[in-house]
This record gives sequence, C-alpha cells and structure tokens, in this order.
Amino acid sequence: MLSSKLRLFILPTINTIIFLWILTTTGLINSSMAVASPSSAATVPPGYSSEVIQIKFREGTGLHPLDAPFPPNLNSSIANINPLFSLSEERLDKLRLNQTTRSTQKLPNLNMWFQVTLKPGTDANNFMENLKRLDSVEIVEPAPLPAPPSAITPNFTTNQGFLNAAANGIDALFSWITPGGNGSGVTIYDVEYSWNQTHEDLSKANGVPFLLNPGDSAIDPFNDDNHGTAVLGELVADNNTKGVTGISWGADIRLVPAYTAKLHYNPANAILLAVSDASAGDVILIEQQYPVCGLPDYGPAEWLNSVFDVIRTATAHGIVVVEAAGNGGVNLDQPACGSRFDRTLRDSGAIIVGAGGPPTSSLDRQRLTFSSYGSRVDLQGWGQGVMTTGYGLFYSNPDTPTNRDFWYTATFSGTSSASPIVAGAVANLQGIAKKRGLLLTPTQIRTTLVQTGSPQLGNTTQHIGPRPNLRQAIAEQFSTIYLPVISRIYLYRN
Repeated sequence: MLSSKLRLFILPTINTIIFLWILTTTGLINSSMAVASPSSAATVPPGYSSEVIQIKFREGTGLHPLDAPFPPNLNSSIANINPLFSLSEERLDKLRLNQTTRSTQKLPNLNMWFQVTLKPGTDANNFMENLKRLDSVEIVEPAPLPAPPSAITPNFTTNQGFLNAAANGIDALFSWITPGGNGSGVTIYDVEYSWNQTHEDLSKANGVPFLLNPGDSAIDPFNDDNHGTAVLGELVADNNTKGVTGISWGADIRLVPAYTAKLHYNPANAILLAVSDASAGDVILIEQQYPVCGLPDYGPAEWLNSVFDVIRTATAHGIVVVEAAGNGGVNLDQPACGSRFDRTLRDSGAIIVGAGGPPTSSLDRQRLTFSSYGSRVDLQGWGQGVMTTGYGLFYSNPDTPTNRDFWYTATFSGTSSASPIVAGAVANLQGIAKKRGLLLTPTQIRTTLVQTGSPQLGNTTQHIGPRPNLRQAIAEQFSTIYLPVISRIYLYRN
C-alpha cells in the first residue's frame, strides 16, 4: 500500500503499472472488463464539462481510490485524478463522524469524491459509461461549469423623452418631486383587451383581477397582449433601476376588458363597470377606436351613442375620462360627422387625444397623418417613438429571449401611445390636488392642461391641441408660494 503522502498525488506511471498487475492478479479488477461503445447520440448536457468528470466511489470497497487505479482502457484516458474537496481526509472524517444532534441521518463520506481530468480527445460520455460498470463506483457525472449571472434589464428611463421638461416632454420629472405628483391616491382604469400582468416592470398590475360582471370572462379577439402591456408601461411601470418608468408610477391600476365571453364587444358596459368601481378624481383611459362619420376610418369611440352616454355619466361623477382620437386620419369637423363632435352641441366631458410627432422627428408637435383631428380633440401626446414595456423589439432578455416578461419596445405609436401620456398627466395633476385636500373636476383638468400646454405646431387647422406641460399646469392650479420651493428642489436635483 502507498504511503498517505503519495495518496494525495497522481500515481507515477510505474506505480500505476504495478498496482494494475497486483489488483488484476488478485481479482480486485477484472482486466477483461467489456468496454462500452461510444454513443454518437449521447452528449454532455449544456452547463457541464466534457473534460472533467466527478466520481463518488462506493463505501465499503476497502480500497482508497488513489491506491486503486482504473482498468487500462480507462486509465489511458486520464490526465490526472484528485480529491474533489480540498480539506484533509482527517478533517472530512471529523465533520462526518462528529455531526451535531440536529440530524439523525448518516452523513456521506466526502472522502469518496474525486475529480478526473480527461486527456484531450477523450469521449467523455464513453468514459462515464465505462466508469458506471465498475462495482466500486457509486456516482459518475460531468463536472459543472460556472453559470453566467442572470441578465439584468438595463434602465431605459433616459429613452423616455416624454417624461422630460416641456416642450419636448410633459415634465413628469418635475411633477414627481411634488407631493402626489406621481399619481398617488389616483386609480387609472384601462379599457383594453388584454395585458401581460407578469411583466417584470409592471408590479402594479400583477394579480389585479379584471373588472367583469360575475360569471363573465375576458376574451382578446386579437390574441396579443402587447398593446395593453405597452399602455401600462407608459402609465405605471415601476420606478426602479431597470426597464422603464411610468408617468404615474404612484397610481393604482385597474384592468377593464372591452370584449367578454358573454357580452362580446361592449365597450360601453366596460366603461360603466369602471364608473361603478371608481371614485371622483380617478381616471378612465379608453384605449379603443371605432369607424366614424359613415367612413371605414377610425375615430373616437364616443361616436357610439352608448359610449357617449356612459362617458357623460362618468364625468358627471367627477371621473376624468381620456379617450383616443383614433388612427383613421379623420377630420371630425367634416359635414359627414354631423354634430357628433361639435363641442357646443355634444360634449361628453372627455379629454380626446390626438397623436403628434415627438421632438426626435421633424414633425415635433405636428399632427401625424394617421391621427384623427378636429376642434373636439383637446390634447396631443407622442404618437411615435415611445419607449415602454411589451413587444420585445428593443430589448428581450438574452438568457430567455422568448420570455415576454422581459420585453421592451422603443417604437410604440398611434393615438394608443399618445393617450396614456395625457392620462398620466391627468393622474399626476389630480394626485397633487388630492394631496392638498382638493379635487379637480374633469372640466378643470381639461381646461388647465389645454391652456398651459406646449402649443401645436405645423398645420394647426388640423387641430390636435397642445402637448401637456405639467410644470405650467401645476403653477396654474396651485399656490404660487409653493411653486418656487418646488422649482428650487427641481433645479438642485437636475
């Protein structure tokens, strides 16, 4: 038997030959052991080494692994073999034998674990199959490789230009440093089809039940939750160090399906359920459009008389309604529309939102061609180039690129992207009012945001209104004494 010192090192070739002869002649190792055929189908699984093998020898064999060389067919493939654990045999024995009373189970003998490094070109799977045939071997497995850390979503908030100071953005950053200016105390109701509620950046939506009649269920006729997910990202995405940040990240969110199993497409009933659930000061965002004026082109959903009546009910109860103007490029003032969008004759009280170009384009604050327009349209938001959650066109997790919980886009567009920007401005303004013990009416908010907004540019006869400017709206509505204090804080932080 070799000395204990030699056990800790690789046996020299001559010793290997001697011990092979001894063990073979004594019958401890069968030199005629069959060799497994290489398997072309078997491969080392991802995350494991094809060069290093970990072995646990069976206890009770009476042999020390370093004193008991492998059969020649295996030994010739081994570059070296060492104990898997770096502590001494004596220390490992002590840990095993002096176990605490916390466990009554027999502990494994860690001295039985070894690590084999194979010579270049060795078929690891073939080698392991042959090892498993040895009676003295209990476990054979490839050594694990270090796993890279999980990918962490970068912070894309700087890509959200609509958060910045006017006139480029709506100055949500300024409103956030005002108590209540992140929408806290306000609930936003999103009338949509579907949403990805498990998205990593939408904790406010996680587990939120749909607002439905008892026994009914939501149906998405388009089988695509990206649109709703993108809207939620603009509104309430988490204020943290990854992903995007919602304009009203302090607000609560409720989800209102416009299409259900029992009622089919019934946006009027969906809005009414929101009205019934909401309180004065809350916000309903109608992310719907509908063919208007006898045309196949899309305009505001309140073209439907049932929707119009429910919106009137909402605004009469102090609930602010924000409504997309639609992507049909329709002139809502044309004769074919009759008086449906004549504010002097028919005003639901909603804020209708058109799509304007972002400052990153050559059409800053100008009507984008797809946006419906007219005197009834109150305000505009970014109608293209919006960074938000969903779609995965800008970013997906490199570890799991198909996992929708980590999808982001920088190209959300339409009156669909414009409307949440205005809804967020509404929620933040109302949140400030609530914090001060006040409650702004839907008319007050609409008037304030229109009068203080950054003016529309380009062809203003195609009216979509100004872009909200929260700094000016706050100054208009609240104390001129309080404002300079906020301004000093804002300038200091920026």
